[in-house]
Amino acid sequence: MQKPKSTLTALLLPLVLSACASSPRDALPVAVTCPRPPAPPAWTMQPPSNSPQLVDSLFSISRPPSLPTK
Repeated sequence: MQKPKSTLTALLLPLVLSACASSPRDALPVAVTCPRPPAPPAWTMQPPSNSPQLVDSLFSISRPPSLPTK
């Protein structure tokens, strides 16, 4: 039982040591600064439209409401 363990250790020890000592093949990635996003379009900076009030003013009743029937 001692012979297989020592053989396995003798075979794996150089493999492990060479893996620890090897240098990486690829260089480590360099931090890249992201480009600034473009300015938002002008229409997004405008205040929101007041569409419901515009529609109400266009379709408003011009005469007073009729009196309720009794």
